[in-house]
Amino acid sequence: MYLGRRHGQASEHGPICIASALTDVVAALVVFAAALGVYLRTMVPTVYNLDSAELTTGAYTLGIVHPPGYPTYLLLGKLFTYLPVGDIGYRLNIMSGFFGALTVTCVYLICRQLSCSAAASAAAALLLAFSYFLWAGSVVAEVYTVHAAFLAAMLLLLFLWRRRRSPRLLFVLALLYGLSFGAHTSSLLLAPGIAAFLLLNRDENHSLFLQTLGMFVFFLLGLVAFAYLPVRYLGGALNLTGWFDAQGVYHTADLTTWEGFRWFVSGELFRPLMFAYDIAGLTGEVLRYLGWLWGAFAGVGIVLGVVGLAEWARARPKDAAATGLLFLGPLLFFLDYGAVDKETMFLPTYVIWSLWVGAGSEVLFQELSSLVKAVSERPRYASAFAFTCLLVLVALPLGLNYQYMNVSWDRRSRDWAAEILEEVEPDAIVLAWWTDVQPMVYLQQVEGVRPDVFILSRMAIGPVELAELLNSRIRTTPVYSANLDPVLSARYDFQPQKRGYRLSLRTP
Repeated sequence: MYLGRRHGQASEHGPICIASALTDVVAALVVFAAALGVYLRTMVPTVYNLDSAELTTGAYTLGIVHPPGYPTYLLLGKLFTYLPVGDIGYRLNIMSGFFGALTVTCVYLICRQLSCSAAASAAAALLLAFSYFLWAGSVVAEVYTVHAAFLAAMLLLLFLWRRRRSPRLLFVLALLYGLSFGAHTSSLLLAPGIAAFLLLNRDENHSLFLQTLGMFVFFLLGLVAFAYLPVRYLGGALNLTGWFDAQGVYHTADLTTWEGFRWFVSGELFRPLMFAYDIAGLTGEVLRYLGWLWGAFAGVGIVLGVVGLAEWARARPKDAAATGLLFLGPLLFFLDYGAVDKETMFLPTYVIWSLWVGAGSEVLFQELSSLVKAVSERPRYASAFAFTCLLVLVALPLGLNYQYMNVSWDRRSRDWAAEILEEVEPDAIVLAWWTDVQPMVYLQQVEGVRPDVFILSRMAIGPVELAELLNSRIRTTPVYSANLDPVLSARYDFQPQKRGYRLSLRTP
């Protein structure tokens, strides 16, 4: 518990724990099992659409996906493809659930390092587990829960290092930090917060130069994961990031050259999305984020987080400053980022917020316990009452979000893609936008469905090249479109099929 408030002054370097290590292990396992159990119960049972299908195909084939490549994710994902359950799509969904549960388990252990109240720590961890965006990222194959797990593990190592002062913990931290770039390159935004924590809690008994040098070496070792990209490129791996010319030939960036590698890994393709708003637009994005944060923790987590941050500012100013920088890095960058689906990209800020929720939960736990002891004839039940109240708070986002997060019935992407591929003629061309292309590519590359079909993403070919390609092929090759296209319909007739449309030249 905090030794501050009514019980004395809190220690900047962590309070005295009153629970045994065995109890912590059991409680952490319960938190992990509770989160993973809910994720598995509500998880998509097969491949999903968009990036999820692409990442699943990339992991299974050890291929190359869209920039910046996510090599750490793909290598970890390949391990999960060997699970003896469900299809490959479901196995990669399990990976997201596993790392989501690992994230909240680390949050529990971090809060134990800081508050030592099992009730408050569990409340913070489970509020995060059942928050909208972590839950949403834990039921489909995506990179966000893996990245969140790296952040949570690094935070746990930082607080453990402060207590134990072992340089080995810093080296593991640096290795994980390097690997985290292969899960999501936005890890760069965490550097100021990590550096601030290390400087504010620097160890005078060890050489700063040697520690920094050792961390840099291990950080570089983690970045070696990016060697996956040129190695797999040279190996002729399936490359899902490229473009077609007018003859239907597929072109990709040369990842064996520095320029091609730099363009790919730096996410140059998405540079137009950066710094996308003026002052008015940015104000709107701030309000949207506050709405997401409120919804993520069902409102109650906002109050607890504010209380917890205020408590840290009073009793743990160094922790408040370092975690504040960790919070602001991703927040400020993604507020001004123009992606339409960026709400999940703020997940690192939700992880940091959950630590403040843990501090606020501890304050609430102590206040409730004190209140019961003051008015009750059975003060020994005070802790049980406070614990029950915290469980009710945890149940709130679980109950509110379950109806939205339960997608265990959703096989639409796979079934729709399968029906399109089944009905087209041999050696056909199928046009589709990104949402529909990736499930079809998954079926073709992972399950071997209709390898004769030429799947053409509309996002991977320019309008002039597409017109030339269709003009040269449509008289000899059956052409289908997954969607009714108003641009192409000016020149081609769209004949409805069971799924999608068959294209033919329009008679003048």
